[in-house]
Amino acid sequence: MVIVAAKLDASTQRIINYLNDRTKIPINAVFFSVFEDNGNKYLSRAWMIPPEETQERVISKSAKEPWNGEFYLSFGHKHRH
Repeated sequence: MVIVAAKLDASTQRIINYLNDRTKIPINAVFFSVFEDNGNKYLSRAWMIPPEETQERVISKSAKEPWNGEFYLSFGHKHRH
């Protein structure tokens, strides 16, 4: 999830950091600014968290090793605790 904003308040920044650090929700904020120089307009972009970090979190939290095709069974107990 990406939040697009000109600026964020401190509370929203804390929520974004919390969700990234403690949940499986990859969330980030991107800020856009417009600058003008000698009649030319420029658009700049800045990420709150480097995009590579949020992408790494998504991959590491959701990626699973491929199944090797093996099954495992346990025998000898009547009840499972």
